[in-house]
Amino acid sequence: MHTCELIARAIPEEKRPALPCEPHDGVCCVTGERGRCLPRSTLILQSLTDLALFKAPSSPDVGVDVWTSWRYGWTTPGKKKDMRPEANQCWLVNAAGFQIVARRAIREIVLNGSPASPWAMWVTTAYKKHGSLRARVNYEPRGIVAFDELIIDTSAPNVGEWWTIMTAAQKAGVRRTLQEDCSCPAGLMRKIGFSTWMKFEAWAKPKQQTPLYRLLCYLLPSREEMSCKKE
Repeated sequence: MHTCELIARAIPEEKRPALPCEPHDGVCCVTGERGRCLPRSTLILQSLTDLALFKAPSSPDVGVDVWTSWRYGWTTPGKKKDMRPEANQCWLVNAAGFQIVARRAIREIVLNGSPASPWAMWVTTAYKKHGSLRARVNYEPRGIVAFDELIIDTSAPNVGEWWTIMTAAQKAGVRRTLQEDCSCPAGLMRKIGFSTWMKFEAWAKPKQQTPLYRLLCYLLPSREEMSCKKE
């Protein structure tokens, strides 16, 4: 199953965008699968830069599921462009529906898995790319999460271990920006404690550029969350 199909299935009938014309049989340029299609020109412009991710880039057709998942959205007051959650938001799609998710919900899925399968999740900081081209459909509670251009297997056994180490370091004063950069000004190092920082740096430095480490940095609790926990 392609992620676009999963999204299209999850959109309630009354919220599905109306098709611009009658579908015909064809090969979808995005998924490479034969089925109900629309003219490619009804959805995809020449300015799209993700053609390398298309399965049949030369096809003149686009599948109805892709059209529906990409065109689904709503108008937001004061915004020049309509909201298209598939490309403009972080989202989770599973049997419970297609929903926008914030950092806490993303964290829960990464650490504990989806409560329903099949599922797919897209986490973005750029809000520009088509998440359905990158997110993969999972059939187990824990699986692949797409994070911008990165693909992370959250079923790996080291996810929980790394998270425990990183959150403990954060509580010790090694805030998110320090963990992202793996560098610490001398003044902050004295405040945190030289041995505490050096121990964390030695652990984190070899992992700094890995997709999992970068995702977990993004998911670290905010100052507001940590303040609420203290209260």
